[in-house]
Amino acid sequence: MTSALLRILLPPLFALAVLAAVVAVLVACLRAARGDRRLLARVGQLAAAGAMAWAALLMAWPRAVPETALAPGGELHFCGLDCHMHLSVVRAEAGEPWRLTLRLRSDAGRVPDFPRYLRLRVIGSDGRRYVPDASAFAAPLAAGADDRREITVALPPGVRPDRLVASWADWPGVVIPGPDQRWVRERTALLVPAPGGGDA
Repeated sequence: MTSALLRILLPPLFALAVLAAVVAVLVACLRAARGDRRLLARVGQLAAAGAMAWAALLMAWPRAVPETALAPGGELHFCGLDCHMHLSVVRAEAGEPWRLTLRLRSDAGRVPDFPRYLRLRVIGSDGRRYVPDASAFAAPLAAGADDRREITVALPPGVRPDRLVASWADWPGVVIPGPDQRWVRERTALLVPAPGGGDA
């Protein structure tokens, strides 16, 4: 099964699994109210086993993905119904704050993409993660567009931006295991070019 297909199938499958669990619990509660507590016990056992399996999958999947750092200009790809939005770091400028120029590219035919749903973190040369000001990402990315947008990040003296990681900011990116899970996505980072370098 391809990564793109997993991205499409996992959210609705997760929603169906949650709905089935809710229905099963309701049926078990109704049966228990009528005096049949065996079904309630079975559903409780299945729910506990399912929750443990889901938690194990959430923790195991990221560990199965190797950490990767893409050279400046390398792209991260983000998928909705199709993988149309691409993100790369093209330039860094030293200062207080640092300024990073990011390239947002869409190869969609008609539908815009929405980079405001991305969660960006800058990893400094000290290994710590910093939250940038990404207000430039509020505007949609038109279909077929190739934009440069600037983010800024305040770093302590002597620290430079080393890498950028990006993931989806909404809840499916946290609770649904798969290639778009936050901790899986953030195993792949974009290296930040040296100040003044890159291709703006």
